[in-house]
Amino acid sequence: MAETADQIHLRRGEADMGSVKRSAKITRREFVKGMTVGGAGLAAAGMLAGCAQGPTPTPCPTPVGIPEKWDKEADVVVLGFGGAGAVTAVTVVEAGAKVIVLEKAPHTGGGASSISGGFITVTDPDKVEDAATYLYTACFGLTPKEVCRAWAEEIAKTPDWLTQHGIEFMKLTGPFGGADFKNFPGASALWSIDIVPPGEQVMNKGGRVFMEWAAEYLKGKGVEFLFGTPAKELIQHPETKEIIGVWAESGGNRIAVKAKKAVVLCTGGFEANEEMIGNFIRPAPIKCVGWPFNTGDGIKMAQKVGADIWHTNILAAAGLTFVPPNSVLGYWGMGFPGPSYIWVTRYGKRFTCENPSWTMHRAFMGFDIWNWKEDQTDPRYLAIPFYLIFDEKMRQAGPIYGPATVGPTTIPEGLGGLEPWSQDNTKEIEKGWIKKANTIAELAAAIGEPTLDPAVLEETIKRYNEYCANGEDPEFGRPKELAGMGAAQPSPNLVPLDTPPYYAMQMWPAVYSTCGGPRKNEKAQVLDPMGNPIPRLYEAGVIGHSAAHVYSTFGQNWAEIMAFGRIAGRNAAAEKPWS
Repeated sequence: MAETADQIHLRRGEADMGSVKRSAKITRREFVKGMTVGGAGLAAAGMLAGCAQGPTPTPCPTPVGIPEKWDKEADVVVLGFGGAGAVTAVTVVEAGAKVIVLEKAPHTGGGASSISGGFITVTDPDKVEDAATYLYTACFGLTPKEVCRAWAEEIAKTPDWLTQHGIEFMKLTGPFGGADFKNFPGASALWSIDIVPPGEQVMNKGGRVFMEWAAEYLKGKGVEFLFGTPAKELIQHPETKEIIGVWAESGGNRIAVKAKKAVVLCTGGFEANEEMIGNFIRPAPIKCVGWPFNTGDGIKMAQKVGADIWHTNILAAAGLTFVPPNSVLGYWGMGFPGPSYIWVTRYGKRFTCENPSWTMHRAFMGFDIWNWKEDQTDPRYLAIPFYLIFDEKMRQAGPIYGPATVGPTTIPEGLGGLEPWSQDNTKEIEKGWIKKANTIAELAAAIGEPTLDPAVLEETIKRYNEYCANGEDPEFGRPKELAGMGAAQPSPNLVPLDTPPYYAMQMWPAVYSTCGGPRKNEKAQVLDPMGNPIPRLYEAGVIGHSAAHVYSTFGQNWAEIMAFGRIAGRNAAAEKPWS
């Protein structure tokens, strides 16, 4: 049976008194040292002074903030069962330590990792230095070199680690994989892999495959999972400042979970928290197409115990999304089944080249368009939201959002996911998600934006159609033809909107995961603003992403998961128990 906090404190107090009795003569240097070590010496003495010393000693009171009793305990407590929590827990249990995993979702868990493709950035063992140089360059030097090197050393081990655990993967070629910025130093050292189902060489299923493997593996090792148990507050010893456990909520009750060695934050980002998006990300709002339970809980808990914050201004974007009414999530995987479409602002004007590259990880940056004139009357970003305008040719060409193996439509039942998009878009028209009209003027009225003048939208489409007829877009440079990924031949891209009825959808820039939070060092220890580790507190995954300034590799989130999940797990398991 686990000791109560009172018993631990009494045992430690008796040991301290014994040492005082043995040391009858204390030098000035020893006295000063006793005062300064961790700030705990005098504090402990002060507490002991209030304890009755007699034939029947009175137990010292539990320090404020420490539970009188613990409901659960383990060597290491992992908060969050996404990819980072899974890798951390596997590493801890393989190091011989006991682990408990707390997960906010009511069942299954998996986090954003479970609805992702499972792409992982890796490098070769003899190219670690080059890989570290690339990350450091892409981060503008905002991530220390020792953290970049720790990341590079670990991603070089990832393929072997997967193989040792019987997890199959494929090397990505062609347009997929490696460094996004090919001209940065060290870029050629990076390549990418994708976890695949056993016996298959199929992309974009790796996230779910890995999480299913991890759940089965960890349960086989006797790891305890507490689903529907969100962590609420880290328990910090008031004198030593060590993180010794966590307050969580389970079944409407507050429970105390003891971490004898360490707590590891694997709670993901804040992509489903619109207030945090507004405070940390520009432009905003950006809508979530990731995990609905990722609301920045771990970041706030870390801040409360003194953590510094970094890299919260970047994210892994996921292109463009439609958000159903009253939904936290939007659809992921937008395709343009036909090219007869344009994008317009709420004023009815085009604002950019409508290019499929907007579906990539940095797409949100292109929406940073704002009217800086002091006489403006609308504080919103010009193209957030914006409107997709298309005609019947595109409607008939296929679904706006095709069948997906990733994103909110793949979230397990009961966890707030979205239903699949219809194959001909008619279901969404019937729901009113897609506005329909026989003329452009009627479509403008159906959109319902007070700022949208039907005449302006008509003129915008007339001008675009003229560009199509001339084979050139002098306004935004939209190419006449475009070759899709894997396409043998380019296809027409400047195609007029000339076939009624006409359609409109309200669209938003999308975020799959945010990439920042508590600052960490190369050991995955969470740091305070002075750069000092907060004792017994670690992190892994996107919550304190190594990436700074920009998301810069294909599979960077999973690289972070694999690298710092193992680093955090090893170091947390190696801590000496505090009790």
